[in-house]
Amino acid sequence: YFWHFLKVVHYDIHEIRTMWIKLRKLKMNYNIKEIYISDLKVYIFYINIKSFKLDEILWLPLDKVKKMSSYIFNNDKKRMIGGIMTYLYGIYSIVHNKDIKNFLRDLHYRLNWNYNIYGKPYFSGDIFFNISHSGYFALCAFSRSEVGVDIEIINPKNIEIAYTFFSKEEAMELMKIERNLRAVQFTEIWVRKESFIKAVGAGMNIDLAGFSFESKSDMLWNVIHKINRFSYYIKDINTFAEGYRAAVCCKVN
Repeated sequence: YFWHFLKVVHYDIHEIRTMWIKLRKLKMNYNIKEIYISDLKVYIFYINIKSFKLDEILWLPLDKVKKMSSYIFNNDKKRMIGGIMTYLYGIYSIVHNKDIKNFLRDLHYRLNWNYNIYGKPYFSGDIFFNISHSGYFALCAFSRSEVGVDIEIINPKNIEIAYTFFSKEEAMELMKIERNLRAVQFTEIWVRKESFIKAVGAGMNIDLAGFSFESKSDMLWNVIHKINRFSYYIKDINTFAEGYRAAVCCKVN
């Protein structure tokens, strides 16, 4: 998981400011989405990895990311780097953007870390974040509640795994849909499931077939589960680009 990298990279604001100034000079195509899940506000910072070249960001402290050296293809390397950059972009924006700073007012001058029981990090003051990347997009979500986010390319080849990772009812409903629409529906279910297990922070220790979703309203879902005593809502985000689906999940009161 990406947070294994973050465990060894404890940037302070001066370091983040220096890196962010360099990133701004590259004029990369950063964007911010502000969404609500129930009464919770979530900021999603994202970037299209086509907007930078690997040789433009060699100054980033990637020597600590041993995993990167195992990647063969440049786009795989750029997706990982894109996740790092959206994280840096988010932290810098939180500190320097007045509206976001007020929203996350407990983020200290020095970034102090805590970890949940599964090793997932969050900031002191209960400021949570999560990272995802797929295809040409990398993104990082920040919230005052435990948050998980996932983005995936719609790929018809993935449908077969529905029988393994979806509940029997979900798989049967999926197969009732017209063949040309199944890949979209499969991806929408998949990103909801991924966003939930990432919000909980337990990774693949959670059985993907062991929970389901109940529609609350348009693009908002309640997670039906027995993993803990908390409630979780999921918001579909289908506006990144053609051919992608994404979802963000938060623990709600």
